[in-house]
Amino acid sequence: MVSTATTTDAPVLDGPSDGQSNRRRVHPDTTSAQVFARDTRLPLGSPLVHLERGQADAVRGAVRAGHLVCPIAGCPDPSFVVRGKTRRDHFAHRPGAVRHAPETIAHHTAKNLIGAWLRTELPGAVVHVDDQDIENGQRPDVLLTLPGGRRFAYEVQFAHLTPDDWQHRHDGYAAAGIRDVWLFGGHRYDHPTRAKHRLDGEVHLHSIFASVLATGHPMLLINPAEQTVALGAGPGVEEHLAARGVAPPTGWHHAHVHQRWVLDQLRAPGGVIDVPGTRRQLERAAADHADWATRAAARRAEQAAAERAFAEAQARRELVLAGARNLAAHMAERELQWADERAAAEAAYGRLPSVVDATGTEAELTLRTAPSQWRWRVLHALCQEGTAHTDASTLVHLMEPTSGTTQGTHELLTTYLRTLRRAGWVWFWGVHTPDKEPVHPLTRVGQRPAAEPTAKALQPRGRSGRVKGPPPQRHSPTPARASAKAASGTGRGTPALAVRRQAAASMQAPPRTSWQPSLLPGRTPPARLRRRADVIDQHPEYAQWAATQDWAWLQAAVEHHLLNDARLLVYLACHLSQSGPVHTLHLTDVSDDDFHTLLGALQRAGYLDVEEYAAGHRRWRAH
Repeated sequence: MVSTATTTDAPVLDGPSDGQSNRRRVHPDTTSAQVFARDTRLPLGSPLVHLERGQADAVRGAVRAGHLVCPIAGCPDPSFVVRGKTRRDHFAHRPGAVRHAPETIAHHTAKNLIGAWLRTELPGAVVHVDDQDIENGQRPDVLLTLPGGRRFAYEVQFAHLTPDDWQHRHDGYAAAGIRDVWLFGGHRYDHPTRAKHRLDGEVHLHSIFASVLATGHPMLLINPAEQTVALGAGPGVEEHLAARGVAPPTGWHHAHVHQRWVLDQLRAPGGVIDVPGTRRQLERAAADHADWATRAAARRAEQAAAERAFAEAQARRELVLAGARNLAAHMAERELQWADERAAAEAAYGRLPSVVDATGTEAELTLRTAPSQWRWRVLHALCQEGTAHTDASTLVHLMEPTSGTTQGTHELLTTYLRTLRRAGWVWFWGVHTPDKEPVHPLTRVGQRPAAEPTAKALQPRGRSGRVKGPPPQRHSPTPARASAKAASGTGRGTPALAVRRQAAASMQAPPRTSWQPSLLPGRTPPARLRRRADVIDQHPEYAQWAATQDWAWLQAAVEHHLLNDARLLVYLACHLSQSGPVHTLHLTDVSDDDFHTLLGALQRAGYLDVEEYAAGHRRWRAH
């Protein structure tokens, strides 16, 4: 048999009440005082005797005679005494006897108050107080049966109750065709909030009310000591009522109690307790339920869409990660395949430049070469010894593309050429590709790249499809067009070309005796030159002069990456020796260690007499 009676229905023996207990004594007005007694002179099951205020003296004789005793079932010592005057009139056990827990007394008092009130409000109805089971075995605190046969179960709850237990009991009454009315009381369900700035009448919204309000049942609070019933209201209560369990709102932890009504002032039309404001609250919640359900459906749809999008993003991420892992493994395998070729290149030229090593992309899977392998091959082909310019279309075969992948290969190559141009290795005039023009190397393999072009130099020049420039030194702006203008005697490049032709014509191939080239006659250079590019700009004939010399002796004297700087210093030494020994040179392109190495090599060769050298300024004197 399933019983709805809580543990508070059974007597709780807390020890003697003769003053030996260490429990704090509380005024009966602020807690549960026993105001009901069973009259032994009446038949068993008769209504209990309710002690009104100020009636202690009237019943004192019956109490002393033992006619009025404790009504709680199972009480081991039901004898009573009656107390009054300074406190609310109430019954109490004799000193030294066991006493019941306040929660037990409150629950017992409350259900008997409801039973007595229903008998008064509905004289023709049948009222059972905790003594009648229904078909499924549940026993309501108060079972009300109207003359027409409709039944109502009043439940008074003070003990702890979980939402699942409440739902089980509520569903049991609904299955039996009984409408249940719930009233909650005690400090667990009816106590002020702990908010620092709480308002008057603000009470804590217990979690059980989320289930109660979801069924459309109002939040009713009962205080048996004061014999009052109150209605919980406020935004949190109204939203729970409107939601009816559909995406219940969160974040509300309090309710408002505007007024507490004495039970005798309330009515029970149709068998249900009618607290003022309840009908209006329920009607407003019913009207808002449709809108709330629509919004809740929209929120559920948004949440489902967000969950689907998240799952799809996770799946895509897993695919990307799997692809990245496969790509990394594939590229690592390719890198191992050209390890011997790379070792040979580093043995000949030193450590490969940083522009060679790059993370492989998915587009490079169409090539047979590793990413660093084809990048090194292209750089070597562009900047190898003696190369003047290269057609980019001839470099594709170095990448070893598979059949049918020419278009993607060209895109990879042009992207790499733009990277080389930004790093100062090569130059071409196209904005994106070296379209119909050669790619000019600015240095050679094994040497450092030239100065990086400025951002302004790489900006497009209108709609011409070319960058603004100016190009790095040693290269004229559009070589084909500059040659045509020079031949016709027109154009901005004509004076410079005329100077170069005149300088070239004045130079004679010097006789070579062993390793020592002859001195080059020419104009005196400026006293202070700072960068390699400045020197070459001041001496446009240097390139042609350098091409006519035999540098075998120099290649054996200095490291490979210092050849260009050594040639330039030999050229300047020849010039400076024509105008006297007191001239200085600043080369910021060369490190202090490399510059010192060059000076030592040229001094041993007899070109320089280093009278003074300061590493911080890179200055020297020519012999």
